[in-house]
Amino acid sequence: MNPIKRWEFIELPIPASSTATKFVFGDQPQLRDDTTQDIIIQGLETFPVEVMPLTPLGNPVATTAALQNAFLVLYINTPNSADEAIHWLPMIKLNAMFQSLATGTMQQQFHPSEFANIKIDWNKSYIWLPVAFGIDTNFSIVLGVSYKRLPPGSWDKLNQNGLPGL
Repeated sequence: MNPIKRWEFIELPIPASSTATKFVFGDQPQLRDDTTQDIIIQGLETFPVEVMPLTPLGNPVATTAALQNAFLVLYINTPNSADEAIHWLPMIKLNAMFQSLATGTMQQQFHPSEFANIKIDWNKSYIWLPVAFGIDTNFSIVLGVSYKRLPPGSWDKLNQNGLPGL
């Protein structure tokens, strides 16, 4: 388990009665490499409405049923390109907490889903649905992202040696 040192909240709004089946994350400035930093993603998690009813902006959160029908596609940066390396990962797998049907109590994973120190191209990454949500109210799908911020150029240096653990 990687201890969390940095964590960012991403909110992906879904419009009411949307017929879309693809929702792109778009630019995430706080998780973007630039001349001052390399951002390395270590873990992702999501939260359904049963755990977190509202986002920090006050929007309703996706239901567990909605997450069960949503899939995550991540474009992972490599030293020379970006490819669709994480393809159709069930969003429900990233659910950090859930309500026990037997007891009604909250259950929790002790760590988010871990990743192998990846760099995500958020502008190309998206949530994919086999069928449109068809929910008649606005809601948001949320992601919690644990990451490390490294000095610029660290990613390329690490990749020269097979990207050892950070």
